Amino acid sequence: MFHGRLPRREWAGVLAIAGGLAGLLYFLSPGSGSAHPLPVYRWAIGITINLAVVAGLVIAARSGGSSRRAALFGIATGATFGLTAALMKAMTGALAGGPAKLFLTWPTYAMVVTGVLGIFLLQSALHAGSLVAAQPGVTAADPLVSILWGTFAFGEGVRGGGYLLLAVASAVVIAIGITELIRSPFLAPTTVQPSAGDPR
Repeated sequence: MFHGRLPRREWAGVLAIAGGLAGLLYFLSPGSGSAHPLPVYRWAIGITINLAVVAGLVIAARSGGSSRRAALFGIATGATFGLTAALMKAMTGALAGGPAKLFLTWPTYAMVVTGVLGIFLLQSALHAGSLVAAQPGVTAADPLVSILWGTFAFGEGVRGGGYLLLAVASAVVIAIGITELIRSPFLAPTTVQPSAGDPR
């Protein structure tokens, strides 16, 4: 598609993200959660933490090279989409009370707001750098945040013991893969040097 070959370092980063994500899902093996709606205070705590992480990433993305900015905006986008998924779960749960209740529950409107915020951050990521730099963060952060919401908020069961250690190791592999792609010179913008006699 891009009429070029991806160097080994970048392939290693891509494979680390894909393999780490697959390992994380396999080792945690999240099960079904509670059918009871979350208390408002737990929603408040979770949303506050989630948005604080997003804000920190956005602030960090305001400095550095284009690939670093795109990557951090991409991670912020994925984290926002993870929050949107949690709100979507609450919204669809309200359907049990009939379609009319869908418009009478606050997660419906919160989901719309976070969805718009996620799209805005995605556009910021693409404006800051290339799709290749932004996409790994989006791809990795979304399921990571969704798993955290499922585990700590919705009570989804996960494996413990040695599996938990392997899941943490998988998350570290994902972080290493993203870091390698952020630092990749292959993703840095190239500048065309004018030739001799060029009026530019």
